[in-house]
Order: sequence, then C-alpha cells, then structure tokens
Amino acid sequence: MAIFNQGVFLGYYMTAFGWSPAVLSAGPVVFNIWAGIAGFWVGRIVDDRGPRKVLLAGAGFMALAMIGFGLVREIWQLFPVFLLLGSGFACIHTITLCKIVARWFVRHRARTMATATIGAAERDGH
Repeated sequence: MAIFNQGVFLGYYMTAFGWSPAVLSAGPVVFNIWAGIAGFWVGRIVDDRGPRKVLLAGAGFMALAMIGFGLVREIWQLFPVFLLLGSGFACIHTITLCKIVARWFVRHRARTMATATIGAAERDGH
C-alpha cells in the first residue's frame, strides 16, 4: 500500500491537475527519506513498548495518508501526506516486522524475515 500505489496517485495528479512529473517525483523522495529517519524512533518505541501499538499507529497513519491523497487539491498538500505515509510505513514495515520475526523464529529466521518483508509465500510450503 505504501510503495506500489504511489504511481497511481501521481498519475492521477498529472492528469487531473496538470502537475509536472518532476515536481511530483519529490513526493516519493520525501516518503523514503522520512521513513528512514522515522525508523530510528520506531525501533526505540518497539523496544520500549512492543510492536502491537506501533503496528496500530502505523495502520492509522497509513489510513490517514490514503484519505489525505484523496483530499489533495494543491501541490504543497501532497508533501505532508507523503510524510504521513512515510511515518506509517516506518511503523509497519522492516523494523517492526523484523523485531516480531526475531522473537518468534529461530531455525528459519532469515527466510521468515525475507518472506515477511516482501510478502511472498514460500514456493515449496516448508
């Protein structure tokens, strides 16, 4: 939801508002940079309070960002929405997932982390 839908929204904005791809491409850059920075805080919060609240907060941020994308009418409004999306992504993806997987899996930890972060199923069912 956080990464693969960005092109859909940006394509809509180009068509509906005539905004340039060059300016719109700054949104995903803001998203990625902010998600990386926010990850420092997310990791500490997960260590202190556990992953459940962080995942719930991340889902809330993501939901608000999806609503925000639908409400954008001026180009400047796009950037706070991407910051919100980056916050949600930082809460629900790599850091939190890997902390959960590391607690639950020992024998197949690396495979399980890869599966969790890319969302792919194992091909042989083991």
